[in-house]
Amino acid sequence: MATRGFPVPEEEMRALLAFLQELRPRQGPGNLYSDSILALEAKTSRLKWYYQYTPHDLWDWDVQQPPVLVDAEWQGRPRKLLLHANRNGFFYVLDRVDLSFALVD
Repeated sequence: MATRGFPVPEEEMRALLAFLQELRPRQGPGNLYSDSILALEAKTSRLKWYYQYTPHDLWDWDVQQPPVLVDAEWQGRPRKLLLHANRNGFFYVLDRVDLSFALVD
């Protein structure tokens, strides 16, 4: 028996995991917006920009923390910024107008 929180024979667990891995796209556009932040036009819902924090996420590092939106001076000029501490271990400061990186640390 496998000890993973619920009693399932080991061979059934392996079969289930293999099935789930086949469902998940390994590469290409199938998981383009997973682990991402999206900016949408409020009136039209059209995509303005997106940033994928962890492309081809094999470790389930989906976003856990909400982003923080701030209007602040950055490097000597006023900017509209998005601050995000991601589960992948990086802290992001993105310009939310043009998606340029202000800082990734």
